[in-house]
Amino acid sequence: MIKVEEILKLSTEEKISIVEAIWNSIETDPKAIQIPVWQIEEINRRLDNIEAGTEKTYTWEEVISYAKAGL
Repeated sequence: MIKVEEILKLSTEEKISIVEAIWNSIETDPKAIQIPVWQIEEINRRLDNIEAGTEKTYTWEEVISYAKAGL
């Protein structure tokens, strides 16, 4: 096993590679990450509101424009 002290000595690029490798190993198993019930409920609530037309949505271009304006 790699010790934390060894990882901390690595370059930023090497650390990112390790994080990517770890993430890739986790994402291949959908059951590896448990989504809390409250998050699933919130996602469903938002989807219901979007389908009902009561949730304001934005295009990607609007989001970028908003971010660039610094608002």
